[in-house]
Amino acid sequence: MILEWTIVSSLNYPRSKHKSIVLKDGKILVTGGEDLAVCTHSTELYDPSSDDWISDDRINLNHPRYFHTMSMLMDGKVLVTGGYDNHEYLDSTELYDSSIGRWIPMKNLTIARFRHTAVVLQNGKLLVVGGCGRNNDYLNSTEFYDPTTDNWTMSGTLNEARADHTLIIFHNNQVLITGGQNERGCLTSSELYDPSTGLWTVVGDLNDGRFSHRMSLLNNGQVLVSGGTNGKIVLNSAELYDPLLRQWRQTGQLNVGRSSHTASLLSNGNILITGGSTGTNVAQSSEIYDPLTGHWTQANQLNYARQDHADSILNDGRILVSGGYVHSGDYLNTVEIY
Repeated sequence: MILEWTIVSSLNYPRSKHKSIVLKDGKILVTGGEDLAVCTHSTELYDPSSDDWISDDRINLNHPRYFHTMSMLMDGKVLVTGGYDNHEYLDSTELYDSSIGRWIPMKNLTIARFRHTAVVLQNGKLLVVGGCGRNNDYLNSTEFYDPTTDNWTMSGTLNEARADHTLIIFHNNQVLITGGQNERGCLTSSELYDPSTGLWTVVGDLNDGRFSHRMSLLNNGQVLVSGGTNGKIVLNSAELYDPLLRQWRQTGQLNVGRSSHTASLLSNGNILITGGSTGTNVAQSSEIYDPLTGHWTQANQLNYARQDHADSILNDGRILVSGGYVHSGDYLNTVEIY
């Protein structure tokens, strides 16, 4: 498959380690991040129909943050949780209501955390998992947010504390987390959460421990893990998780080892990987995984090398990547679409 990357209008502010999400009306909401190691509270809206980014002080976050989470609730509102502001790990949360174009402070997390993960369950509650706490400790705690009451409740405890892990939710509402790191180092372990019991169960270990990797739910129900780092080298390995066997097996290797990249599900069921750190430089390459063959195919290069960028799947199936960082210290405001 030939990929073509088209440069579109730039962000108003350079940023990396930010978050991006597609709203119900098809616009892209980008929040937070850092520029030249300074944390930002700026928010921008992209309209694909006009190729315009809108940035306005009135839609800025109440608190600057990066390495936060951003999740769309069942009613279309967007909740941001935790993160870091260059001074402390945050327990604050904010809700974006597109009908009024404002961020509303909500109840604080029970435990401040960043480099955590979050997912909305079928009952509408938000599950927040792990991360790092205010004492630089790795967290094994999880908690629920109930939008109907604006309350946080502690939930089941992970078997192993972790940050920089990945998370996906299956169609049966179970949640899989994989890898990450803690005070022991890089993790191979995976855990499965069952909302019917509230318990985390240890499932098959990864063949390669990794963090800053990416995890994708394939159309066949299997899970693909790509790249990452073990703290010493950047990995080009990829693995598949079989939810029936609860085991991982190796699949085709990436053409370029990379971490802090993005992984997007294409309309044909393939996975598109973009950018990331190779350990010695920042990748400009992109590649595609075909679940039918288990092979990776090199695709056309991005117009700009980038890591710690954000991706969004537009309503028409196109992939938008925004911002990021390169080792020279450049923080990017460039945006491109496949």
